[in-house]
Amino acid sequence: MADQAPYGTWRSSLTVGDVARVPRLRTVAAEDGGAVWWQEVHPQQGGRVTVMRGGPGVEAVKVLVADLDAIGFRDGAGPWLPVGRSAAVAAGDDGHRLFLLEPGEEPLPLTGDAEAGDGDADRCSDLVRGPDGDTLWCVRESHRRAAGVERSLVVVPLDGSLAVRTLLTTAEHLATPRPSPDGAWLAWRQWPQELMPWDGSELRVGRITAEGLTEVRTLLGGPVESVLQPEWASPRSQYAISDRTRWWNLYQVELDGALRPLCPWAEEFGRPQCEGGPSTYGCLPDGRLAVLHGTEEWRLDVLDPSDGVVTPLALPYTAWQPPLHAGRAVIAGVGGTPASLPRVVAVELSSGRHSVLSRPVPEPPAEFLPLSRSTVFTARDGHEVHVVVHPPRHPHFQSSSRERVPYLLFLNDDPADQATGMLDLTIAFFTSRGLGVAEIHGRGSSGYGRSYREQIYGRWGTADVEDCAVAVRALTERWVADPARMVVRGTGAGGNTALAVLAGTDLCVAATVYAPITAVGPAAPGAPPALADRLRVLACDSALLRPSSWPAARIHRPVLMLHGLHDRTVPTTHTVLLRDRLQELRVPHACLIFADEGHVFRRAETITHALQAELSFYGQVRGFHPQHTPHLRMHGLSNEEHPASSDTSPRPEEVSTRG
Repeated sequence: MADQAPYGTWRSSLTVGDVARVPRLRTVAAEDGGAVWWQEVHPQQGGRVTVMRGGPGVEAVKVLVADLDAIGFRDGAGPWLPVGRSAAVAAGDDGHRLFLLEPGEEPLPLTGDAEAGDGDADRCSDLVRGPDGDTLWCVRESHRRAAGVERSLVVVPLDGSLAVRTLLTTAEHLATPRPSPDGAWLAWRQWPQELMPWDGSELRVGRITAEGLTEVRTLLGGPVESVLQPEWASPRSQYAISDRTRWWNLYQVELDGALRPLCPWAEEFGRPQCEGGPSTYGCLPDGRLAVLHGTEEWRLDVLDPSDGVVTPLALPYTAWQPPLHAGRAVIAGVGGTPASLPRVVAVELSSGRHSVLSRPVPEPPAEFLPLSRSTVFTARDGHEVHVVVHPPRHPHFQSSSRERVPYLLFLNDDPADQATGMLDLTIAFFTSRGLGVAEIHGRGSSGYGRSYREQIYGRWGTADVEDCAVAVRALTERWVADPARMVVRGTGAGGNTALAVLAGTDLCVAATVYAPITAVGPAAPGAPPALADRLRVLACDSALLRPSSWPAARIHRPVLMLHGLHDRTVPTTHTVLLRDRLQELRVPHACLIFADEGHVFRRAETITHALQAELSFYGQVRGFHPQHTPHLRMHGLSNEEHPASSDTSPRPEEVSTRG
């Protein structure tokens, strides 16, 4: 018989250490021979990134460790691409210079030395192997000229001659260069500065000549049509993804512009991509395509472009995350389920068998995991809000039948993010302690078509808050949620929404914000230009006119702030200004800024500290005492019952000089 205890106080066998030790998997690539490469981010090694190589029946091993260290490839921020057995091209985290890395050899420079002045402030991205096998094709971004940023499509020889060849230069954004199999044509994506690529972009093609590109023309896309991931089907035609039907579907397009839809379904075969972005399909040797598709969650199937028939693969994984890569022998990607962590999976084309390549991570017993459910809440005006609900679950505890469930509302980092459908131990950490979690994928989220994405445009700051209200009402009516103990939790843009919920409504008793964007108008603290442009497209007029002190000026309920000092996405000054304003107004708050972290926390000790701080915070604002959790010191809230912990917030001047 289960013991009875209040929500939030259940003792769980899922510890913060269990959450913090899970490596993050990303950037999968497949060799033609069947070997698979991928990156692992290891929190227990200080967030270190390692590159792994393995395959069906072949044990995964770390590769090029010393070589990657030698070129400054530590955070995995620089581009990289396998170019042969145990060989790769990579750049350091700054992305300024490419090197060919081979076991037992010194790193061979492939592009100019920035310190020598011939490659100053250049950055390469979107690497792809040339059809001759002796070159690398990529996008080079140059900040050398006072007039602004120049972007070029370039060809980089792999022989170390440094004879980089420029095919095209423009001030517009470039991505995804793809030379045709015979080397006669080049396809790429291009879009103007004022647009985001998932709003409007073009598939262009040009004939390759000794002087550069000629016969350049647009085959697909425009200012209100987004094009993703061109791949050549033959020397005269290619595949690409377009949302011209309001859904990202696959097409075959000829060099003369003739267009044929391959599978015109009301679901997504692509996702928002900025530079190259993670691939969502790959060409198989028999002419078929391995595709990720669906709404909300990604499924891995095989599409025959000749008749549009989609054949399911008999795999135990119900969700996949891009990128997907198809070689001559395997399909490789990251798969999982709501009850299993993501893992690198290779599917053998010859037999259909699958292998898990990444090393297994211990998972908690299934009875400690939430029974999650994707649902749709309908607002009074008829618009839909997509939500994934994770109720509390524990095999040995239950609450009083009269107690309603305290819920956390999880908000997306970017409005265009989407659900993963895989086990998230952070969510399970809270649900196994008696706290419900609701992931809100409101208007603006991807995975539900272009029309749903566009419903946030010009309304971010109002529509997203309305969607939180819809979720709170439905959780209260249908999921026994306690309307008096709701807490909203958001990162980045979601942090801004969380603050707006506190500032403009009485929906929630408190907010937790990671790297929150606190202002988007002219008074906003500095942010990367692309992010600033993106948010101005989304924001409603009233949000653009708000001063940077706006959210704090109207907040009177507790706020927990967490931020990495070296965040390159959202400057730490956003959090510091918010903290200072809350302190002036004597609003209860806590602020934790971590010196060795960026936008996403990577170190085990940081993840541990952050989760413990959250749990203590929720206990204080909701009136329960979580088990075995260090007490978080709250400014402006009585701490007489608990010993005060140290305040890890830096001084404002420290942030301005180091951030």
